[in-house]
Amino acid sequence: IKDKQLPRRLINVIHMLFSIAWRFKLTVGRISRQKLKGSQIVVLYHSKILLIQNTYRSGYYLPGGGLQRHEQPLDAAVRELKEETGISVLKAELELVGSFNYSIDGANICDWIYQTTLSKKTTTHIDPLEIREAQFIELNTARKLQCQPHVLNIIKALCITHLVGNE
Repeated sequence: IKDKQLPRRLINVIHMLFSIAWRFKLTVGRISRQKLKGSQIVVLYHSKILLIQNTYRSGYYLPGGGLQRHEQPLDAAVRELKEETGISVLKAELELVGSFNYSIDGANICDWIYQTTLSKKTTTHIDPLEIREAQFIELNTARKLQCQPHVLNIIKALCITHLVGNE
């Protein structure tokens, strides 16, 4: 759906509904004490990392999202990257970095983190109802952005492995 096809007021309502759905998901996770499971993807191109901004929460995030019923983390990573950024990768191009357990507003979350490096520059194509922006950001700049703690740790580690300055 193209942003210009919908009236601004309707887009704002949809953004609000995404926000409510996100808060509801966290509340259900907190009350049920079940871990919410998802996948996130570190996408690198030279010394840049792909970060997104959602329409329903503030800050920068790795592309990714929740696992669908009976979905494997690797499949979710490929699907979420395509849905959120328009970038297609093969499962064989993703390497498992690890899984991270963290909490948001009392909801326990387990995300599998995958990494891929693009060999050529690619353009992102976002759905403006869910994603405000998707862009490749220099690692040194990304270190200074508002991100989840585990995302900042990944970025800092990448700065070291890519020999990016720590000024």
